[in-house]
Amino acid sequence: MRPVPRPVLLQFLALCLALCACACSTNVASPLVVPDNEARESGAGRVSPVHEQWLYRQSMLGEGQEILKRVPATLLWRNSRGRKDAGLVLRHAPTWAMVPQDVRFADVELALPVLASLGLGGVWLGDVREGDLAWVHDAQEPREPDTQRTASLAPDPGRGGAEGLKSLLAGLERQNLLGGMSLVAAATGLGPDFMLQARGSERHAGLYALFEIPRKDWDLLPAAKGPWDVHALSQDIVRALGRALPPPLAQDSYAMDEAGYATTGEVLGLDGQTRRYAYRYYGSAWQPVLDWHNPMGAAQRLLQASAIQTTGIYRQALAGINVSALAGLDAAQAQQTALEPASTCLATLSGTVHRCGGWSLFFAPLSFDMAREALRYTDFCEAPGFARALQEAWQEGSTKNLAAVLEGSRTFDQKALAFVSPHADAARPATGAEGGLESGAERIARENHLLLALPCGLPGLCLLDARTLVRRRGHDAAPTNAGLLLAKVLEARSRLDLGTGRLVKTVLPSQSVMATIVALPRGGYMVTVLNFSRRPVQIEVETGIAMGAIRCLTPEVQVLPASSPTSFALSLKARQAAHLVAGTDLSANAKE
Repeated sequence: MRPVPRPVLLQFLALCLALCACACSTNVASPLVVPDNEARESGAGRVSPVHEQWLYRQSMLGEGQEILKRVPATLLWRNSRGRKDAGLVLRHAPTWAMVPQDVRFADVELALPVLASLGLGGVWLGDVREGDLAWVHDAQEPREPDTQRTASLAPDPGRGGAEGLKSLLAGLERQNLLGGMSLVAAATGLGPDFMLQARGSERHAGLYALFEIPRKDWDLLPAAKGPWDVHALSQDIVRALGRALPPPLAQDSYAMDEAGYATTGEVLGLDGQTRRYAYRYYGSAWQPVLDWHNPMGAAQRLLQASAIQTTGIYRQALAGINVSALAGLDAAQAQQTALEPASTCLATLSGTVHRCGGWSLFFAPLSFDMAREALRYTDFCEAPGFARALQEAWQEGSTKNLAAVLEGSRTFDQKALAFVSPHADAARPATGAEGGLESGAERIARENHLLLALPCGLPGLCLLDARTLVRRRGHDAAPTNAGLLLAKVLEARSRLDLGTGRLVKTVLPSQSVMATIVALPRGGYMVTVLNFSRRPVQIEVETGIAMGAIRCLTPEVQVLPASSPTSFALSLKARQAAHLVAGTDLSANAKE
């Protein structure tokens, strides 16, 4: 027998290894073990088909296709597409804890009994899927905390992976807590899906709003160190590219700082050709925008799969939708708002969430006009301008803008609004009247309580930062001092059905003091008073409403005699908030 030539034998062994990799690697591997960037080439300057297949198995579109194929329609599509009774959520879970994106699933599960004991009804888990840091780890981009840049439908392995998430979801059921998650946003992370489309994969055609730049125009583009060294393009470059890009979009006319065009480096395609692309981004150049209206339907399949996964597979009651990146990608016609295709996408995804048995929440900062449009399709939306205005009042001590935002919220169905607390920077010292520092524990508790108090005293959904409610104590979890200060308020919020109440008045006794009055559905009022100043105050607030008997729910706050039946008086320390119940008895007015 003639011996097999060594080169032929080596080629045969390489082929066998490649086939084994395709056949055996059914589980999605972590992109942390991705081979060297452009070294996966075969033959004369072509990307290896094995590498393309490896990328596809890790892509969101590849995972989404499996979800769409394997989920029986009879188990999911069992509910009406019509709007559901949002009051069910408000009655069972008017208050939610928001979990930061960097907390492990096991640590969240550890905190669940504490959250339940404080009176919360739901836990907002946000985006539990794997991000893009493993794919763009060389990017010199400052990243905002809790930024959603999803690159996989699989649970984040750095937070505990599929097993950790499964255990956490079981823990929610044991504690009788509702769960909420975000869908994949319309601007994703820069991961395998984007890379496959840029390389020319037919299965990913039309997924992103991606445009090839003619080679003759490459000298207009920023220099790039590699294919995924992406850069935002200035308006001058966009104009210079001319016909290589679509005509000005409706979104561009809004001068939205968050959106624009970016460019890739030189990308080696599956056909062996090198190309550079421009694409729409939202937030940063590392967040490419999906092409919802592309007739190939790839973006629609991906987002539909994430909706089914969130509500149908993970059984989450509340599904967060963020399609802000799509607003204005269609040119606005006369007498129309420039929101398409965001509205169409929102209607489709919200309908899918309803069919799978959940409720939809548009969870992103919105203008008042966009919030009204969103509520045509979703059950809830984030209260426009609220989180930023509250953060401003907390930092600067002025309540003028916050009061204006609250007055604007009265033009909405307030039961459909989600009032979100911003994160407290507990390390920032609060200076007293003489410029000295207060004791650390007391100061941090009052600072955090001040930031949480207003959302707790308003109708609709209330979403509070979990970091201000729960702390780690050894191998266990315990409530923070701010959480303990809120315990009676959270109980009253549920017992009095505050979520379905109505904000009737906002009063400003001084520049840095605010009071809100919410009419309760079965009579009486919830009053929230906030002192954002650095000095203690003794105030009397004229409401114009007969208040009746007043009970204070906040420890260490003194209610003083008032001069009229339509006013109340109290003494507040610096940076302190208080909740009062007026004209009702907690026990008599409890939910049946």
